[in-house]
Amino acid sequence: MKVRESFRKGIPKGKIAETFSISVTSVNRIIREKTAAERQEAEPKQKKDDLFKRKIADIERRIEELEEKILQMSRKKKKKCFRF
Repeated sequence: MKVRESFRKGIPKGKIAETFSISVTSVNRIIREKTAAERQEAEPKQKKDDLFKRKIADIERRIEELEEKILQMSRKKKKKCFRF
């Protein structure tokens, strides 16, 4: 972006604001703002992998809980049946 390029070249923020007809506050925001590429780099792949691993672990834990409940229910059902 040209605002960033101007700032990198050492042009004062007031002059940049005047050149592009924006406020100094907008210049500051544009300079601080990360580009899409920078945001992609900021979120490392390992962080995403860790998130997926946690979600999978949560799902597996929940499956185990449900399987245990099913076993308990089937045991109770067998106890209620009469045998001759």
